Amino acid sequence: MATDVEICNQALARVGEKIVTSLDDDTEVSRRCLVHYAPTVREVLRDGQWHCATHRVALAPLAEKPAFEWQYQFSLPPDFLRMITLNGNDVSNPASDCPLFEVAGPVLFSDVAEARIVYVRDLAQPAASANAPTLERIDPICESAIVLKLAAKLAWAFQSSRTLQESLLAEYEQQLVRAWNVDSRDAFQRVRQTGDGRSSRWLGFR
Repeated sequence: MATDVEICNQALARVGEKIVTSLDDDTEVSRRCLVHYAPTVREVLRDGQWHCATHRVALAPLAEKPAFEWQYQFSLPPDFLRMITLNGNDVSNPASDCPLFEVAGPVLFSDVAEARIVYVRDLAQPAASANAPTLERIDPICESAIVLKLAAKLAWAFQSSRTLQESLLAEYEQQLVRAWNVDSRDAFQRVRQTGDGRSSRWLGFR
């Protein structure tokens, strides 16, 4: 997939600006791209359902107990942006059996002794390992959404065009809807009959 420069250049092309060769160039265009790029990536990752940016980890409680209210506290990963599930339960679904919890900065508070989380990780910072997801390996729909959100910011920064900005944001919202629809198809559980007539459960996940 695209690098940070390529994503910025796609956004610049959408607003009719010249492309850049590096975000570190001493030009107004590069400086504005650099200012908006990382925050935009994080906003898009928080807004959508992007399995290309998810990670799972089991957290052990810290030795120090919370001062009050909660029984346990856990250090969240440094690339944590948003929690999707806690101990197998969807944190956004009020009907789920998700344990009560609170996220405060880099700390997760809860009354459970072990926290197994699936979370959205920050792809705007350097990858912690060679196998970690990066912007070069993101889903094309996610890439397009980042381009559109960044272009909307640049449309105002360079042209002060509210009309163009609103048009780009409308496209961005459509990409988010598309992402949720794709996610609902790609993350599902079915019961399938095996060759010997037994049922087996399998999970399809992007």
